[in-house]
Amino acid sequence: GWFFVFIKNALDNLNETELKSLISSTLELNTFKLARSYYFNHDSIQYEAVDLLREANPEKYIECAKKDNKNKSILRNKIIAFLKKIYTEI
Repeated sequence: GWFFVFIKNALDNLNETELKSLISSTLELNTFKLARSYYFNHDSIQYEAVDLLREANPEKYIECAKKDNKNKSILRNKIIAFLKKIYTEI
């Protein structure tokens, strides 16, 4: 999960080519290979970050990170609008 969070945050600081390279390099580390193997053997575990690790596709990581960031931005804006509405009604 922390790797996916890192990628979502890195979208603002790295271009996609750099980010793809970083993701590919990271996924080649032994720790990630072992984790991927573990999750292939435990296919009942279903989380977005785990599914991305199983796929090991940098483009998919970036696509999901962009989508997740967009959804959080929309939710954040809705919460702010809701709080402003409550505040003005007090």
